[in-house]
Amino acid sequence: MIDYQAAPTPPAKKTGGNPLMLIISGVLAVALIAVGVLYVMEMGKLNKANDNIASLETNVTSLQSQLATEKASVASLQTQLAAEKANVADLQTQLTAAKGQITSLTADLATATAKVTSLTADLATANGKVTSLTADLATANGAVTNLQGSLLKAGADLAAAVALNTTQAATLKKVQDPRHFDTLAELTAWLAKDDTNTNPAYAAYSPAAKAYILQVKALRDGYILSTALDYDATSIYSWNVAVAGGMVVMVNAANDAILTGPTFASPPPSHPLPLP
Repeated sequence: MIDYQAAPTPPAKKTGGNPLMLIISGVLAVALIAVGVLYVMEMGKLNKANDNIASLETNVTSLQSQLATEKASVASLQTQLAAEKANVADLQTQLTAAKGQITSLTADLATATAKVTSLTADLATANGKVTSLTADLATANGAVTNLQGSLLKAGADLAAAVALNTTQAATLKKVQDPRHFDTLAELTAWLAKDDTNTNPAYAAYSPAAKAYILQVKALRDGYILSTALDYDATSIYSWNVAVAGGMVVMVNAANDAILTGPTFASPPPSHPLPLP
């Protein structure tokens, strides 16, 4: 604060300037210095605000929105940031105008100083909003990152589902279009891999049940291995029948025993299906 002291009574001069004008000039000089200091301080704050805004614009530009909802959120934040930037520019314009008024109108110095104080507070508020928007952008970036991870997982799940669907489609095609065994060796090799006669889970099953199990397993692998039943007054007999290379073959599901029969004079085709 400038301490104004009562000036001593100057000695009488024969010639010289008006003392009142000298005092006014001194007051104006002090006022201009004070305004200059305030201006430099406010310009520093404005430059800092502009730096913060430039940094935020760079962050917003690098943000890649992956989902429509997050993209809209980031766009809204960019709009708010642009509004705050315009607000800061407007405050800078007002501050410049206030400076001109202070320079040209000494009588309005007190009013202009109060206005500068108000603009400084507004600038601090604007900086606070910029900080808040920066935090919102960081949150939006985190949400986008999480959504990208979810999308990657969903893509992997989709690929797995497509692969499973392809496998199931191939299996279904086999079931829909079973075929005869091309050779007796092919039938023998398939029986060697099958566990109907060795799986402990089937040990208590009847021969007829094992014959049906063998028929279903053959069908799942795309083969025709039909179950045949016969009976008399005392028993029910069961076995499986296949065509291997044009030869009729009987198979005992309980022990994989093979009994070969006659050969067709005109063998059925390996793929009798699909039917019309």
